[in-house]
Amino acid sequence: MRRLWDRLAEQEAEELAAEVARRLDALRGADGIITLPTPIVYMRARARRD
Repeated sequence: MRRLWDRLAEQEAEELAAEVARRLDALRGADGIITLPTPIVYMRARARRD
């Protein structure tokens, strides 16, 4: 990710950072907390006993 940021011109990086901040602010709840739902998958496996 750092390499991608380093490839941007300074003006582009500033514009992108402002857009990211705007989008993150839009995700804030009334309490100011950003909650991102994260799916979690649990798997169990057993070795075959042939």
